[in-house]
Amino acid sequence: MLLLLLLVGSALMLRLSRRRVPGTSTAERGAQALWIPAGNLIHELLGLPEDLVRNLNEISRARQENERLLTEVSDLRRELSAQRLVEADNLRLRELLKLKIPRQSSARLGEVVSHDPSTWYATFLVNLGKDDGIETGSPVVTPQGVVGRVIEVFPGRSRVLLEEEPSSSVAVVDVRSRVRGIAVGTGKHRLKLRYVAAASDVESGDLLVTSGMGGVFPRGLPVGTVVKKGLSENGLNLDVDVAPAVDSGSSDFVYILQPQEGLH
Repeated sequence: MLLLLLLVGSALMLRLSRRRVPGTSTAERGAQALWIPAGNLIHELLGLPEDLVRNLNEISRARQENERLLTEVSDLRRELSAQRLVEADNLRLRELLKLKIPRQSSARLGEVVSHDPSTWYATFLVNLGKDDGIETGSPVVTPQGVVGRVIEVFPGRSRVLLEEEPSSSVAVVDVRSRVRGIAVGTGKHRLKLRYVAAASDVESGDLLVTSGMGGVFPRGLPVGTVVKKGLSENGLNLDVDVAPAVDSGSSDFVYILQPQEGLH
């Protein structure tokens, strides 16, 4: 390649020196020569066969077309990725529309805008706040069940404490057996069912929902499913592990429940 460039350069200088046009400088003649297509220039300078020159021109055009196609493929891939994100968001929003709002409550749809980096799975911020009528203690849910509750309100933001955190608790009832207890967070993506006597009828697979006791969460919202049971250390109560109904770490949109106007 280097040898070819040297030959081309030498031939170019030779042709330019031979083709002196009155009134033109060497720089002007060089500029005119640069307008000649690469293949034609080599043919002009070196006297190569026309078939070889034609092949060189076709290779040049093929490279340009290849670059254009690569750019087009890259653009299409970006468009496809963006379309898939939109479709995923639409699917989540359709799921959110399935929420059955409890009686005497209204719901505001909010977007999760950030997680607390120091406690990634403990709290997150929603883009609804005091300006939207949100109050401390408001339940936060999705159609799948309970996410947590509002613990702090700002003008345009609210901080939500997730139900699986140790400082979180909610009164629940076993849908099958009607046994009542308190679901308490463990900080390990699990809940514990507390204050349930050892002889109580609780089995793996039982669904726990909010009982409505305590005045925070309306009745009937899914909280979690029993995955394991045993006896407490003193043998007087059941030791029950519960899987949360909602994977709160993957929630992009949530509902904040509020009492209907006039029902505060």
